[in-house]
This record gives sequence, C-alpha cells and structure tokens, in this order.
Amino acid sequence: MTPPEPDDLYASLPPWDIGRPQPAFLALAAAGAVRGQVLDVGCGTGEHTLMAAGLGLDVTGIDPAARALCTAGDKARDRGRTARFLLHDGRQLAYLQESFGTVLDCGLPHLRRPGCES
Repeated sequence: MTPPEPDDLYASLPPWDIGRPQPAFLALAAAGAVRGQVLDVGCGTGEHTLMAAGLGLDVTGIDPAARALCTAGDKARDRGRTARFLLHDGRQLAYLQESFGTVLDCGLPHLRRPGCES
C-alpha cells in the first residue's frame, strides 16, 4: 500500500486539526517555555505557529503539504499575525541552515514513510 501524499491528508479537515493549539502547547507558552526564534515542524494548518506569532515571536512553520500551508497563510492573514510558512520536509531540518530557540512538534514522528530511516 502506498502512503498518501502530504496534500492528500488535507483534502478535508484531518482529525488531528482541532482548530486551535493543543492544550499542552498553550501551557508551555503560558509558562514562558516558548521563546526565541521558533520552528514548528509539521505545522499543518498553522495553529501552533500562529500561537507563537501571537506571543510576538519570530516563527517559522514547515510542512510538506502545500494545501495545509495555504490554509495556514489564510489563517495568519485573517488573524493579523506574521509568520513564515515553508514547504519543507521536517526530516531534512539541516537544509534550513538556521538555529531555533524553540522547536515545536505535534505528531511528526508517526508520519515516517516505509523505507525511510531518517
């Protein structure tokens, strides 16, 4: 069985997209643990990226699904938030050639494709 393409996962609202940040990430943000330049790996439609942007942080969200990033960009505009969204594979972070003070991830490890060891 061939795994779905990233954009196929966003043909309709996926079950993991709850339309707001996960409570654990909100608690981390409230505790001041989200700081510096922020990277949201596998940002999907951008809820955690936009949470960090709402804190006034410099934030980048990456995802391999262009459809999800389009939605994230729309949310950013609608909410008046500034964030950078990049079409990028979270398994290839070194190619970003950047350093981050905080890295957020919600679910990326379970998305490994068969035969991919990195």
